[in-house]
Amino acid sequence: MGSEISGCFSLLGPITCQLTCQREWVEDFMNYCERSIYVACLAILLLSGASYAEESAFIVKKEADRITPTRASDKVTLVTQHAGAEMRPYLHPLQSPDGKGELTEFSPGHHKHQTGLYWGFTRVNGRDYFHNNKGDSWRRKEMRVLETKNGQAKWQVVYDMLGAEGKPVLTETQTWLLSDHGGHYTLDLEWQGLAVLDVTFGKYDYGGLFLRMPWTDKSGGEAINSEGLANGKAEGARARWVDVGMPIEGRDDWGHIVVMDHPKNDGHPALWRVDGQLGVGPCRARSGEWQLPSGKTAIFRHRILVYTGKTDREKVESQWDAYIR
Repeated sequence: MGSEISGCFSLLGPITCQLTCQREWVEDFMNYCERSIYVACLAILLLSGASYAEESAFIVKKEADRITPTRASDKVTLVTQHAGAEMRPYLHPLQSPDGKGELTEFSPGHHKHQTGLYWGFTRVNGRDYFHNNKGDSWRRKEMRVLETKNGQAKWQVVYDMLGAEGKPVLTETQTWLLSDHGGHYTLDLEWQGLAVLDVTFGKYDYGGLFLRMPWTDKSGGEAINSEGLANGKAEGARARWVDVGMPIEGRDDWGHIVVMDHPKNDGHPALWRVDGQLGVGPCRARSGEWQLPSGKTAIFRHRILVYTGKTDREKVESQWDAYIR
């Protein structure tokens, strides 16, 4: 019996070796097929990518007081940057990604000083730049297009924030990067504030980046934050982002604008303003007064995500992860 078993094992050796060789050959063959498929797919992607880059390219027009990046393929102007010589800069309208509906609102009856998507501190050495958007508070220094390529457009506006005597208190530089992804798009903002004088930012419940969408009492809407708090419960709460969605005229689904607070921002995660008409914005000054010495620069970064349809937390979190990386 022992010799028979031994004989069986002696036979198994060559069989095992043969099976091993066959398995290795099959694995090599499969790897070859995978590489071939990969190369073919890559070639297709490269060819289609060249086409997509051409289709998604922006034609950026700079006029006397505005910058308009327009999609070359369908002539949709996704964003309009207003940069008047003596008025607070702002973005309006932000169009839906398919160009069917404006997602921001300019000077609504309930908040006439609000202008789409904009930056305005509420207390800078006691002066209010949130409610004052005219020439006694703002003076443009520069407006320029920086770069346009591969579905992206980048531009910059530079303004002096003026004190009561008409002299600069703070010089702000807003650098915007628009990235088109077809079904959604993003706007990345780097805001820099150079203190011309010693500056104190007074404690206040709102001020900084702010978004106004076309809310009405009849249509309603929802502002939900990264912690799952909605509308009034999100007011004054800390969060990484807030997604504002609501019905939009001309659409049968909702439009959404998400404002994200970058982890490197002072005070992150930010305390948020969420008002009764779903105007939202992160506010560093909500947690207390802060100072910026003369000659020093404060930097804040934010991402804006624009999409349509149902509230899509998975999409928002995916964009958040991409942003912080």
